[in-house]
Amino acid sequence: MSNGRRRLGPGLSPIRINEPDGYYEELFRRINGVLLPGGSIDIITSYHAKAAKKLYQMALKANDQGDYFPIWGTCQGLQLLSALTAGQNLLADRPFSGVNPLDFKPDFRDSKLFRNLPENVYTALANEKVTSNLHMYGLTPQNFSGNSLLRKFYRVMSTNLDKYGNVYISTMEAVRYPFYGVQFHPEKNVYNWDLHFTNNHDADAIQVAHYFSDFFLVEARKSRHFFPTVDEEIGALIDNYEPVFSKNSAFTDIYYFKFRS
Repeated sequence: MSNGRRRLGPGLSPIRINEPDGYYEELFRRINGVLLPGGSIDIITSYHAKAAKKLYQMALKANDQGDYFPIWGTCQGLQLLSALTAGQNLLADRPFSGVNPLDFKPDFRDSKLFRNLPENVYTALANEKVTSNLHMYGLTPQNFSGNSLLRKFYRVMSTNLDKYGNVYISTMEAVRYPFYGVQFHPEKNVYNWDLHFTNNHDADAIQVAHYFSDFFLVEARKSRHFFPTVDEEIGALIDNYEPVFSKNSAFTDIYYFKFRS
C-alpha cells in the first residue's frame, strides 16, 4: 500500500510471492503498509506465508527503530499474524461460520483500533449482523491464552460465537506494534454481491466497512516510506493489471499474476 506521498491519493500495490529477498526489501522501503488478505493457503509452508514472514520481520525491525509501518490481517490474515508471532499454527479446525455481532471485551476501547469508535458503528457491531465470517479455522481464546508469545504480543478486543456454538477471536491488535487483525471480512459489506451468500449491505454495514478501511488508511499515512519517482510508484499500482470478470464466483473481479517458478 502506498499513501500517495507523490500522488493525489492512496493506491494499492500487489506483492508477489516466491520472489528473492531483494524484491521484498526494496518494496518494503517504498510502501506504507501491508494487507494480509483472506484465502485458503497453508499459513506456515505456503509461498504466501513465507513472503508474509519476510515483510512481518522487516516491519518488526522498522517499528523498533521508530520507522512506523502497519500491517492489517483480514480473516486468514489474522490467522497468519498469529502463526508469524507464535511460530506455529494454533488454529482450531472446526466449521466456523456465521454472521454474528461482536462480543466486545470490557476494555476494548483501550485499544487503538476501537479508541475512537463512533457510537453508531459500535451499536451496529455489537448488535447487528454486519460482520461476514467465511472461515474453516479459528483462533480460540484457549489456544491464544495458552501460548505465551501470542498472549504477550497481542491484545484481544472481541470474540464471536458462531452458529455451531464455537467461540473464536474476532479482533486483535499488537500491544507495541501497529499490527491489526479481524477474523471477519469488512470489505464484503461493500463489494461482495454473491447471490449464494447472504451478506448485509445496509447503511450500518457500509459504515462498519468504511470505519475499518479508514482506520488502516490513517495508519498507513503515518509511514514515511515512498517511491523514488512518480513513474515507479504508478508502475507498481494494481491499476496496471486488468481484472477478469467472473459471474460464477464469490469474487466477480479476479486478478491473475504470473508465478515465478
